Amino acid sequence: MKKLIVYLITVCLIISVAAAVQAESVTLSFNRDSLTLSVGRYVTVYVYISPSGAISDAVTYSVSDESVASVSSDGKVRALQAGECELTATSKSD
Repeated sequence: MKKLIVYLITVCLIISVAAAVQAESVTLSFNRDSLTLSVGRYVTVYVYISPSGAISDAVTYSVSDESVASVSSDGKVRALQAGECELTATSKSD
């Protein structure tokens, strides 16, 4: 009986620790603060995930104005016309 109780307490502790790790705040940040591109040019941006390994490295990218710029699934940003827009990265697992 004591072994069963110790086993159950151990399992509960492991689950609690795993839940605490999952609840930790995760931050995505770009490798640059801003971009300036000529029309037709492109640059690939990278996302840093903090803390490292907190989520899978899979992210989706989007731009606030698709007439100004486009972004591919691997972070390649291409200028389509003069203007400004915001680039957003979102975790696929969150």
